[in-house]
Amino acid sequence: MELKYKINKALEGVYNKIKESAEFVSLSQDEMKLRVIFLGHADKAISFGEHGVSAAKAVYTYYKPNKTFLEINLNNSPDFINKTEFIEWFEAKYLEGFQNLNSI
Repeated sequence: MELKYKINKALEGVYNKIKESAEFVSLSQDEMKLRVIFLGHADKAISFGEHGVSAAKAVYTYYKPNKTFLEINLNNSPDFINKTEFIEWFEAKYLEGFQNLNSI
C-alpha cells in the first residue's frame, strides 16, 4: 500500500475519532488543544520507528540520535474545523518526515 494512502487513512481515522468523541464540544473551544490531541493520536497511528520528540511552544521536533528529521509547528496548522486542509497539512508533514528519514 502506498505510504501517502496509509498516512491519509490513519489521519482520517484520528480526525473522525476526535470529532465523534464526547469531549469534542468542549475541546472545540480550544483550537491548540485540538491540534495537540490530534498530533498525539496521529503519532501513535503513524510510526517513525524509534525516535525522540521534544516540544516547546507548540513546535514538535522529531529526531534520531544527533539528527533532526522533522519539525511540526502547530502554530502554522490549519484550523481543525477545515478537515481537508487540516489532514492534508499533517499528511505533508508526515511524508516529509519519512522522506527525511530515508536520507539519514
